[in-house]
Amino acid sequence: MTGRSSIDDTKLSEGVEVSWVKDLNDPMKAFSKNISTSNLGVTENDGFIASFLNTGASTFDESQEDTVYDDSLKDMTWGRRLARYLSTKYAWYDPNDEGGPKLDAAWAYFEHFTLPRHHVRGTAMFEAGSQRWGSFRERRNKKDLLEKADYGERSVKTKMYHPVKTPEKELSDFGMGIGIYFWTLRVLSIICFLAGVFSISNMLYYHSDEYDNLTAKDALGFGIQLSAICTKTEWVPCPTCGDVRDNAVIAKGFTSNDLVFVLRNECHAGFEQAIWSFATLVCVVVSIIVMNAISEKREIKLDESAQTTSDYSIMISNPPTDAYDVNEWKNFFEMLLLETPEVVSITVSIDNKELIRTLLKRRLAIRNLESLLKPGETLNYNDSKENDVLQGFTTMTESKLLQTFKNVPKWKQNLFGFKDATYYLKQIQDLEQRAHTLAEDEKNVNRVFVIFQTEKSQRDVLAALYTPGYKQSLKGNNDNDSSPKIERKLFRGKHVLHVTEAAEPSAIHWLNLGVSAGRKIVGFAASYISVLGTIFAGAVCVYLASRHSASRAALVIATINQIVPRFSTLITNSIESHEEEGSLQASIYIKTTIFKWVNTAIVTAVITPFVHTLGSESDQIIMKVFWIFMFELVTNPILLIADISGHLNRHILAPREKTQERMNLHFQGAEFSLAARYTELMKILFLAVFYSAIYPAGFFFASASMIINYLVDKFCLCRMYGHTALLGNAIARFNRNTFFVIILVVYALMLSRDYAGFSFDNLCDTRSPIADQYGVGDHIVYVDGTKESKTVSVEEGDTEFHFCHQDMFRLGFPFLPTQQQENMKWMTDSQEQASYLLGRTSEFVVVLAAGLLLKYIIVLLWDSFFKKSYKFSGKPSQQRFYEIREHNGYIPHVQCASFLYPLLICDMSEISEGFIDWNDPSTPYPYNKHNLIYDIPSLSKNKVFSYTASWEPSPFHIHSESENITLKTR
Repeated sequence: MTGRSSIDDTKLSEGVEVSWVKDLNDPMKAFSKNISTSNLGVTENDGFIASFLNTGASTFDESQEDTVYDDSLKDMTWGRRLARYLSTKYAWYDPNDEGGPKLDAAWAYFEHFTLPRHHVRGTAMFEAGSQRWGSFRERRNKKDLLEKADYGERSVKTKMYHPVKTPEKELSDFGMGIGIYFWTLRVLSIICFLAGVFSISNMLYYHSDEYDNLTAKDALGFGIQLSAICTKTEWVPCPTCGDVRDNAVIAKGFTSNDLVFVLRNECHAGFEQAIWSFATLVCVVVSIIVMNAISEKREIKLDESAQTTSDYSIMISNPPTDAYDVNEWKNFFEMLLLETPEVVSITVSIDNKELIRTLLKRRLAIRNLESLLKPGETLNYNDSKENDVLQGFTTMTESKLLQTFKNVPKWKQNLFGFKDATYYLKQIQDLEQRAHTLAEDEKNVNRVFVIFQTEKSQRDVLAALYTPGYKQSLKGNNDNDSSPKIERKLFRGKHVLHVTEAAEPSAIHWLNLGVSAGRKIVGFAASYISVLGTIFAGAVCVYLASRHSASRAALVIATINQIVPRFSTLITNSIESHEEEGSLQASIYIKTTIFKWVNTAIVTAVITPFVHTLGSESDQIIMKVFWIFMFELVTNPILLIADISGHLNRHILAPREKTQERMNLHFQGAEFSLAARYTELMKILFLAVFYSAIYPAGFFFASASMIINYLVDKFCLCRMYGHTALLGNAIARFNRNTFFVIILVVYALMLSRDYAGFSFDNLCDTRSPIADQYGVGDHIVYVDGTKESKTVSVEEGDTEFHFCHQDMFRLGFPFLPTQQQENMKWMTDSQEQASYLLGRTSEFVVVLAAGLLLKYIIVLLWDSFFKKSYKFSGKPSQQRFYEIREHNGYIPHVQCASFLYPLLICDMSEISEGFIDWNDPSTPYPYNKHNLIYDIPSLSKNKVFSYTASWEPSPFHIHSESENITLKTR
């Protein structure tokens, strides 16, 4: 949240006047309105509800508008409009009376505190408030039209991002990672479409009499006609196939089992088709290489054009454990930077995970205790001890407790695990005692975050204090190091500091800072083992479903693909320890992507017999792939945009809550996962290239699916998802160096293998005359495993066929015609040419990919351990920290779904309000109500909580060609 300026009374819209107060320590007076709230049933305890509501009673007319935020009806979500209408028409929809919580206030919370919003340009209020960031016209990216607002922004008129009209470049307001994701999604949809265009020739070939029986294929449906499905088959004699199952379709004579016939495919793909597939492969490879190069430059450009806190900050990962004093740190860096000594903010993070978790559990117990209060009863808070809820209750008799709290029947406690007030009071006492025990000793400092006034200062510090990785692993905090020539580079004259650029404040996981490397390794290992188990379980489910039908298998795959990301996220959050959201999302992304690749594409190929590749029955591979694409194209977007859980919370559960806070908890929005969105993208691309040889139309399906996902994801980001951390390019960078390389290797290998494997029947023509038992004429045979009979004709000159492996994965790499045995050849001359071309191409791609991956690993290890200087990208910005639009600070906090706002876990007495990116209009700054360190006031006397401080900048001027703008200190 940026700093607030004083703004005089300003007309928001005709007939609505709002007074903007200068005393920011009293945000309850942020709006002065000539509207009486007494008729709304709003009490003083309702906090910000009085400033939210714009209409009387609980009945809303659609013509009424929100006068508090100047939200017209057309600026509200359709859900809020529907809720107003239903509240007017049906009493059962919102059963609360006038004195109860207000559903429209909860919807206002959803629109202004949960959903992202941007400032509205062209208003007097915007122009007056522009000095908060520096002039809007002074921004480096001149085409940036929308300025992202803080959550709950009140000093400037805001508006929700439009789910359709918001330009793609504005999506970077949600973080570079999200902006790059949408750009990648759009570019890949174009690449897949171009690949589909290059594959049209092969689609037309598959849908021709030259390849297949066109009459029979036309009956299969348009999505199947353009595939390599083969309906042109014949029964051929195969005397050696009687004992060879391999899931081939075998028929034996009624009178003699010596007469063995096998169903052979007469469809072939040759050199001409391979040329088009080769051209498609080249197109995709070149396009992805170009895309990766542009993406890397685009990330640098985005980083330069959108300055964030991370660009001005460093993190010290090995501070002395007793370095609590922020002023000591400030003096150290000011001595280090004699030319530009301005330090904006310092946060000293304390290793107090167990204490914070104990205080959080205690607050949750208080919340549960409050839910048991009878109407009209309140917890007796003591002003001198703030949240000490035990006063007056610890000595209550059981009869008095029953008068204050609701009785919980024993059957509910035994059957559903509900607890009564006595349980929660005892739990609060135990947790308080544990908190006192944990706070007896001073805690160690585990991280220090420093924000500088300029990006140049940050880079100067990183360059001056950078230590190669091998030195970091050999030297501890307290070792003297003679390598720095200037003593001022050593903290306290002896400590070599390990510094890196800090992640964004919203991305820091404060309770995971300082976790030991051993514990991290154990967590990673356990997490990946669980994913391997999930892959096996998913494969079994898909196999069982595929035995019934292709559509059922596709449905199971789609269902598992919806469940596993949530399971993977849960496991990763529970077991692994990540210090920032970017690495967490990358870990989730790697696991879920590998799982979905295996579950969606690889498992289907493994559990389906090789000879079931070209058939038109429901258990054949192409039919399964078609249904998978259909479910990906339709089911996933519908499930996302339907937001069943969100609508259930907002329209069913929320109206039945009895307090405003609990009602608002149902309006926190869905959780956005960049890892999950990237996983869907890579899964679709992987599926398209994996089966491109036999189902080239998959490229068009993939392109359409990506376009739909682009629109749906954009809608969800603007209308469904709650607060998102500002993520960097970790996933995009990982994709460039690993997953895209793997996809191209798989693409080349599968093309080579499939063209060599035609006609997927494991039959080789021996070119020898048929055996004596196969007489010329008609033979009545029965299909093995069924009661179906067939009439097979044997003609003069027919030759015998023998079983042979056509699956190149069994014969070895590279997939070349030379893999055929002398008397076991199945390839036509044209097919051998195709196999040679694609086989050599796959060799080249594999070698190239191995080189790229090896280079990436070597560079990564070299940079981690032996790099002599810190490497920067782009030029440092000329903007100062207080000039950027979102100068958020490193404020230690924890997120909990049971509370509307983040819970602070640090001393906020010396930090400016503008360093927090949210605000609660019902609570004066510094938001002690939301700070865990004051729950038990006696604990704050010891050095057991993190500390943060900020210093006001010196006055400075920003000059432009058109005007001079003065940014004043606050």
